[in-house]
Amino acid sequence: EGWFVAAEIARALGEGSAESVGVLFRTNAQSRVLEEALRRNRIDYRVVGGTSFYDRTEIKDALAYARLANNLRDSSAMSRIINTPSRGISPTTVKQLQAIATERELPLWEALEQALAGGPGVLSNRALKALEGFHALTTGLVADHEALSLSEFFRAILDHTHYVEILDAEKSPAAESRIENLRELVNAAAEAEER
Repeated sequence: EGWFVAAEIARALGEGSAESVGVLFRTNAQSRVLEEALRRNRIDYRVVGGTSFYDRTEIKDALAYARLANNLRDSSAMSRIINTPSRGISPTTVKQLQAIATERELPLWEALEQALAGGPGVLSNRALKALEGFHALTTGLVADHEALSLSEFFRAILDHTHYVEILDAEKSPAAESRIENLRELVNAAAEAEER
């Protein structure tokens, strides 16, 4: 459907029968297929009354997990998801970890590993326990990244982080929309595999 709509838009714009075209869709998750088709056909577009699929918070979070699993030196990705969803790592702990990284000129991941190896000191036992959980989660995702197909890997991210479960517990329409978006990201990964 996305490819058909994009082709029809390109035809209308090419013939000069339309200066601009509007497309309505029922749910936010449906925008991904259309946005990708428009991008691939080099058709400029603007999402009105919403956010572009890959600019949505939950999508950026899932992609940050994937980026970190692919490259443990990606401090930007790690900063984004170290406590997303919440796992008891306080902003103070993150700042302390960032200070260690800056002081020792290390990527955030290596600062985390050094903090865990050093035991109590700068960081409290509670903070170290929470960071150990994040470390275990991330090293598991690194192994998944190497062993699984792309779509299975994104499913593993959602499973291991419990992102969907936490959103589901909110029981709100906004949370349901975010869950649909995350499921659509898995679909996008499956389509990328097919291509």
